[in-house]
Amino acid sequence: MKTKAALVVAVVLLQAVQLPGAQQPLKVTVFQLKEADAKRTTDILTTILNGRGARLAVDDRTNSIVLAADADTTELAWKLIARLDAPPPPKK
Repeated sequence: MKTKAALVVAVVLLQAVQLPGAQQPLKVTVFQLKEADAKRTTDILTTILNGRGARLAVDDRTNSIVLAADADTTELAWKLIARLDAPPPPKK
């Protein structure tokens, strides 16, 4: 299973290096989620970050999102993930 996670990260890195027209240097960040489902959160992030040149991948084993993006997009992703990964409100 470690090999699959490493492969996911490698694919994201390769895609990031090959991004055409990237203005800022790209960095790879791994967000390990505590509350939210990584796949569903990645779907939301993909919609929001569309057009920003970001590449996203999911590591199901660790419930993590791998993001390759410039600094501005990474900052936006951090803010969105912080909100989406919050514990659900208590039921009344």
